[in-house]
Amino acid sequence: ITSLFLSQPILFVGCADGKLRAYDVRSGKLLVRKFFRDHPEGRLGRDNNNSCSCRSSSRRGGRGRNSIIGVSSVSVSKDSRLLLVSCLDHTLRLIDRRSGVELKCYKGHKNWKLRLRSEFVWDNSLIATPSEDGKIYFWNLVTGRLLSSVQHGHEASLCTAFNPKGESFVSGGSDGYIRIWRTTGESSTAY
Repeated sequence: ITSLFLSQPILFVGCADGKLRAYDVRSGKLLVRKFFRDHPEGRLGRDNNNSCSCRSSSRRGGRGRNSIIGVSSVSVSKDSRLLLVSCLDHTLRLIDRRSGVELKCYKGHKNWKLRLRSEFVWDNSLIATPSEDGKIYFWNLVTGRLLSSVQHGHEASLCTAFNPKGESFVSGGSDGYIRIWRTTGESSTAY
């Protein structure tokens, strides 16, 4: 298990085996709800256990066709209508929770081995993710356009937390530092 996200009464569980599961916490049962429809490139699909999975359709990195790619993190939007699934193939996927349709795919960051928590930011207009290249990336939710990135350090950036008022955010990395960022500029303070 790489990620847990509770959106009452549903518990979303992202796993290293490439599956995303949803449980009803009241009954403890795995839901028979389809979150993903098959991706046109074969990257998303369902198995016989009603779990969603990320699959690779390439042979890059010694992986064979349709090999499993782990789920790094799962986040749910504030209105609980969208899922943001980060897979260990450098891809974030925006999924409609009810229909299972992949709405957008975001690429540009590096995520192949570490658990990095990608998330919806402030009013759900942005998506942010740390990256194994030491940066934090920001995309426009609707257009999918990469808006900016900031350099946390020279080692992997692992996590972020955002001030609800939109004035600042913090990032933590494998270098052992926490940085506090002001959103009015790219200034930061390291601790």
